[in-house]
Amino acid sequence: MKKYFRIAGLEAILLCLILVLAACGADKTSQSGGATQNKGNAQNEPSINLGEDLKWPKDLMGNLPEPKGKITAVIRDEATKQCTVTFVEMSKEEAGAYAKKIEELGYAGGLKVAADDLISANGEDTTGARVDFLYNVSPKEGVISFRHKDTAKDSAGGTSSARPVDMTDLAAWPSEYMIGIPELEGKIIDVLKNGESVSVDLEYVEKADFENYVKQLKENGYTQDIDETGSLSAIDFRAYNESGDWVHAYWTSGEDKNLASVIMEKVK
Repeated sequence: MKKYFRIAGLEAILLCLILVLAACGADKTSQSGGATQNKGNAQNEPSINLGEDLKWPKDLMGNLPEPKGKITAVIRDEATKQCTVTFVEMSKEEAGAYAKKIEELGYAGGLKVAADDLISANGEDTTGARVDFLYNVSPKEGVISFRHKDTAKDSAGGTSSARPVDMTDLAAWPSEYMIGIPELEGKIIDVLKNGESVSVDLEYVEKADFENYVKQLKENGYTQDIDETGSLSAIDFRAYNESGDWVHAYWTSGEDKNLASVIMEKVK
């Protein structure tokens, strides 16, 4: 059995930094202590601070401890009540200890990975605060993201908008076909059957619900030839059961709603 892990969160964040800084222009940035700062604007653009060895933003990161290493970016997003920190020069042992500390602090329900090239830990605590930690072993760099509890969060849709969301399914979950595949929490928008396979597309799927869903799939026997990836904005899980049935579950975050798909293909 082989497991494949790929890190995408750090590269995506750094790319966003480049694009945001380019869009902000010189009139919105200043130099302070060797760091570049973008303070955002009235439209709630993220506040960005770049440097080679920045201070840990303790007041923005809840009860998380300061990581071992040099902080290279601090991104604060008032709109989502989230702060993201990128860091370098952290050892694999230090990263493992940090991931364990996150678990000890009560952040649970997330996807945890400890592989040769990647360490990750994430989850929510009892207050609803969320942590995502990703560490890339080879370059000794990673990302820590902390989101305070969003009191305006819609419990059904998972967005910070007060706009009500119609969660009425547009199709029924194909339970008669997807035996051993539990229904995923969310709004079903499409069901497609094609021969021995069936796929279900959903909207407004919470990340924590999807992470628990992956655990359910494993508990239901989908543990053969696992191909599993995880990042801040996407989760992909593929596996077989002992009978040869195959399942592919995918989740991705969106600006207005999170999307997910579940595909099952029965052995012929």
